[in-house]
Amino acid sequence: MSESEKKEYPKYDISHSRISTMLRCPMMYYYKYVEGIKTPLTGSLARGRAVHRALESYWGKRLEGVSLSMEQVVTQAAEAFDEEAQECDFQEDENPGKLKDQAVALTGLYLDQVAPGINPAMVEQAIVFPIELVDGRVITGYSILDLIDVEGAIHDNKNFSKTPSMEEADKNLQLTMYAAAYRHEMGTEESSVILDCLIAKTKPEAIKLVSTRTQADIDDWRKIVSGVYQHIESGIFYPNPTNMMCGPKNCKFFGFCRRKAS
Repeated sequence: MSESEKKEYPKYDISHSRISTMLRCPMMYYYKYVEGIKTPLTGSLARGRAVHRALESYWGKRLEGVSLSMEQVVTQAAEAFDEEAQECDFQEDENPGKLKDQAVALTGLYLDQVAPGINPAMVEQAIVFPIELVDGRVITGYSILDLIDVEGAIHDNKNFSKTPSMEEADKNLQLTMYAAAYRHEMGTEESSVILDCLIAKTKPEAIKLVSTRTQADIDDWRKIVSGVYQHIESGIFYPNPTNMMCGPKNCKFFGFCRRKAS
């Protein structure tokens, strides 16, 4: 079990993971959150988790006034990958050794190119906050913000297989939810929302995509949350074969769908 799974979570109605899963495929939501079916990790997800755990440790120590060396942090990434790999169902085209090497390389790249420009104020900040739906009801949202710097910028570290566009950062619903959570918790607007991107290419890259959120963006996000939540309440779940993840390779619930349909 990974460190993130050992944490205790408060009672809440909605999270970004639930929102994105329901938007991607209602049947995937049903298997994951209603039936509670556990599925193996993918290799790329294990890589991302390993990097995230190492960087969480790095920033946590920084707030305590302790500076970990590059060697210590990349070693943590390697060890974290070994733990996460125990829960993986590696595909034929996934090489565990290569993925582990990528986790180490991406962690090192982050420390070398991204971390020096950040002065942390909060790390893994958990926020429970109210979300007013369009019908007037209020539900509880839950977010964990990876990193907030002293200038009030919200940073989200993400692993990618190809370079993301600025448009992806501008439309990112998770960053919008982070902004809504931050404003409720801090009583002020964030300075920006930032995707610190680590791209696992042959030659790894690190880029920073700096975006902003307006109140109109958050209002539009509330409309999406309202529709998703009402859909969940309806209890109507169906497969979405147009979803690009729909297939035996990318969706771990694909077999359940096929058996249910037959």
